[in-house]
Amino acid sequence: MKEFDNIIGYDAIKLELMRICDILVNPEKYAKLGVNIQNGLMLHGNPGVGKTLFANCFLKACKRKQYICRKDKPNGEFINHIKDVFEKAKQNAPSIILLDDLDKFANEDEDHKNAEEYVAVQSCIDEVKDADVFIIATANDLSLIPKSLLRVGRFNTKTEIENPTVEDSIKIINHYLKSKSYVSSIDTIEVSKILNCRSCAELESIINQAGINAGFDGKDSIDFDDIVRASVRVVYDSPKTLRNMTEGNDEHIAYHEAGHAVMSELLEPNSVTLISVREGEGKAGGFTSLYNEERYYSTIDFVENRIRILLAGKCATEIKYGKIDTGFSDDLEDAMYLIKKSINKFASLGFDKCNGTYNYDSSEIQKFFQQKTINDELQRHYQKVKELLVENRDFLDAMATQLTKKKMLVGSEVQEIKRRYCN
Repeated sequence: MKEFDNIIGYDAIKLELMRICDILVNPEKYAKLGVNIQNGLMLHGNPGVGKTLFANCFLKACKRKQYICRKDKPNGEFINHIKDVFEKAKQNAPSIILLDDLDKFANEDEDHKNAEEYVAVQSCIDEVKDADVFIIATANDLSLIPKSLLRVGRFNTKTEIENPTVEDSIKIINHYLKSKSYVSSIDTIEVSKILNCRSCAELESIINQAGINAGFDGKDSIDFDDIVRASVRVVYDSPKTLRNMTEGNDEHIAYHEAGHAVMSELLEPNSVTLISVREGEGKAGGFTSLYNEERYYSTIDFVENRIRILLAGKCATEIKYGKIDTGFSDDLEDAMYLIKKSINKFASLGFDKCNGTYNYDSSEIQKFFQQKTINDELQRHYQKVKELLVENRDFLDAMATQLTKKKMLVGSEVQEIKRRYCN
């Protein structure tokens, strides 16, 4: 089905949609097998992953009369519009209805999901059940939609569309580069790792921003540096200002971020994709971006590694300057969260510690011992981090020096420093 050629990557999802579409296009061959058309397809996932693109490709491929319903009218009129769309689709069957952004049909939250709009959709789906009207819907957040509407019989297939994998990101990046002038030496594998877990919409925006960077600098072609700068601007929202940082402050932030990066490379080799001393995502100071594989937070070892990586920024600056790092609050909060997760979900300290009492209803005595357990774990991890950084002090110093000098390092540059200074 050539209609799905417009979608780059996502081969497994395309195959699933083509299988469903084939039932709608060739019902007779399935009727011979006694197979009924299973009504209702829900495509859900984060904004920008291409749900509407998938839906539109599906609409074209199924070759039915199409009706699209999205929230573009006031509440009272919209309910009548929903009913009118279903009635027209029923009268012109075989047909297909797209309920685009279904979770935006009503302004309800997780605790209040019985809005009239959802009641109307549910009722209309039931009324066209035997009328050869296929329903496809898109949504960002299924938790906002009543379970009764999502049940099998109304939506038999629910498919989550996630952000592209590294392999698919490479294909998508190459696709967007094709329409632009760019140097052939761009390492799209490294670019895809820098942009790990980013949506298709973000990838398109970044490549376009890279072109803007190249044009403003008077270049004839987009190069790797243009894409990295675009990634920092679009993904990490940096910089918000063009303020100059003092040399001492720059070096202080560089040691903090170098601590994160060095610990990442010691515990999770080849995990650092980008490190910068510039502001990122609205936070003062720098940032370190790590590549997350499919095993993301799936093992205790991985979670414990991430705890130590979070603590390494504080430890690195204190090793260098011999004073407390005050830019540590966010890292500490994240580390404490992961420790609680390790204790309660993985029973990392034994079953007696994972009894579900880490909540706001605990007694004062319970809270005291819970916090002591967390603090003990923080101290244990911090001591290990300190040992590793002291053992690899040359690597840490070299990383901080290069970062202070260049302000930003990509993964390949981190690996080069590691090869020279880490045994």
